Amino acid sequence: MPSPPLPLPNNKKDRKKKKPKPLLRQQRQRCKYCTEFYNELDNQRGSCKEAPDRVHNIIQRVTCMECTSGLLYHCCSDQDGDYGDPSNLCSCSGQTRDLNCKRLTILTVLFIFVPCLWCYLPLRACHRCGVRSRCCGGRHEPD
Repeated sequence: MPSPPLPLPNNKKDRKKKKPKPLLRQQRQRCKYCTEFYNELDNQRGSCKEAPDRVHNIIQRVTCMECTSGLLYHCCSDQDGDYGDPSNLCSCSGQTRDLNCKRLTILTVLFIFVPCLWCYLPLRACHRCGVRSRCCGGRHEPD
């Protein structure tokens, strides 16, 4: 019994198939925010800590943390103008005891009278999880 003839190749499909091009070395570029070199293929969200992050800015505005930071700066800064780590307003490290007491008193009063501040810690925790999972965060940008 003769075998059936083999199907002829479809010329259209063969034309559409492209051979993979060899990967060229990607040029490394310098980020305009952190001035570190980065590769464009590895530039995911959250890769640059100094780049602007829209989600973080929204959290700051919605929870009134910009106002709180301004108040703490004017009321609790030391002689050098330092009022602690602005990204972690609840920390007490690096300051004198008087400034820490003053800072915690102001934060306590603000938490009582400004209820949107209660949302800051849960939203910030969700944002940190998003940055770790590369869902949000700043990206490197070329100079």
